[in-house]
Amino acid sequence: MDEDGWIGREQILGPEARSKVPQEFQVQYPHYANPPTLFLIFESLIDKLEKTGSFRDSADPLEPIRSVHLQNPENAKSYLRNLYPLLKRHYFWFRKTQWGDIKSYDREAYSTREAYRWRGRSTTHVLTSGLDDYPRPQPPHPGELHTDLISWMGMMTRSIRRIADTIGEADDAKEFQGYETAIIRNIDDLHWSKKEQTYCDATIDDYEESIHVCHK
Repeated sequence: MDEDGWIGREQILGPEARSKVPQEFQVQYPHYANPPTLFLIFESLIDKLEKTGSFRDSADPLEPIRSVHLQNPENAKSYLRNLYPLLKRHYFWFRKTQWGDIKSYDREAYSTREAYRWRGRSTTHVLTSGLDDYPRPQPPHPGELHTDLISWMGMMTRSIRRIADTIGEADDAKEFQGYETAIIRNIDDLHWSKKEQTYCDATIDDYEESIHVCHK
């Protein structure tokens, strides 16, 4: 992670590894994000911490090593406390670099800030999203809003809010709760299509109006 909170997509260590990576993927861009799957691990850890004793009766001799943080919640809290500044930095890097534009297109939403767009898309692919060739609005437009990304941001926000709660960072937890509520509301306001009865990406049409682009 760099000082801004960016984690590079590729870790190319040495000439041999570099020789096996296509040239177009070797250059890294510090405003390109990937799905924050790291935070799913912390969701799982906190879920298990809230179910105390769930791993203590295993007959597996290695289980005490695997579940040392679960058997001693204070160890888990210390671990989370040490990582928290880095996770927080990464979270705010996401918010800063992947924001989506609501105000410029007079979109109506609960929050004017909670909208997101993947950077790094081409006409045919959004490799950064992990859904490389999933159909997206055409042609590409800077006013696009991506359903999958705002959903990832909702999970990420819930996860870091739960971490803050677990380690006693009450003020931070309250701040993250506000973001989480706004994201949930904006998913409906910005991405729900009444016509198609599904959640869709949004883009801007030839008349500068926000429209949904849906794929079932």
